[in-house]
Amino acid sequence: MSPDGSLDRPIPFGRPSAAPRSEAQIAAGDYEALTFAERFRLNAAAAVVAAVLAFQVVGALWDTRRAREDALDLAGSRVSSMAVRLEQAGGGALDDLSGYPELLSASFSLESGEVLQRYVRSDRAGRGVPVWNSRPPGWWYGFRSYLALAPIYVGRTVPLGPGLSGNVSVVVDHRHVWRAAWARLVQTPVALLFALFAVWLATRRCVGNSRSSWSRWSIRSRPTPRSPATGALAWTSTRGLPPSQRASSR
Repeated sequence: MSPDGSLDRPIPFGRPSAAPRSEAQIAAGDYEALTFAERFRLNAAAAVVAAVLAFQVVGALWDTRRAREDALDLAGSRVSSMAVRLEQAGGGALDDLSGYPELLSASFSLESGEVLQRYVRSDRAGRGVPVWNSRPPGWWYGFRSYLALAPIYVGRTVPLGPGLSGNVSVVVDHRHVWRAAWARLVQTPVALLFALFAVWLATRRCVGNSRSSWSRWSIRSRPTPRSPATGALAWTSTRGLPPSQRASSR
């Protein structure tokens, strides 16, 4: 008790409690606790996994771009073919587009807006499929159609006679474009398995060779008694010496 009658604070014994470590510090400690071979394999596996994922993402974007260009080329060719035929005949009907899953709908309409014929893909009939006679206005639609986030409009004006014109349009299904990317991404687990197996084989061989080299070096190198000049422990390697000197050094 202190002279003023108050109780003294208790004196803690032992080392003060350390602050709790973060998840990153715990992971770093676990990594440092691994052996050289285990860290080598872990680093190689992480590098290969990152490379495979990057390759798959870039490949999926490339496949999406190619699928969009192919779908637009198909839609443009079908629209041009129908427009030429309708212009020469002064009217008529749309081509049979049921064999093209990239095309969602099509229409043939007059300049006044009257629709003469419509086509909707059979699996999307009655499900609110857009059948556009003209391109939807606004930059927002243009941005979404460029990224294949919305159906893509392809159309052309057709002269049908004196003072009469029409419009032939086709709507490309944007989901068909993303199916190409999905077809690439579903291969990622299999690609990762093959890559990790290749890493395991390669690191197993490399680690085995490094261990055998270290064992040969340790056998050829041995500690000698303390040096008379310095009194320190000296190491002598017999590699590169003639056989007579190797025998004398032993």
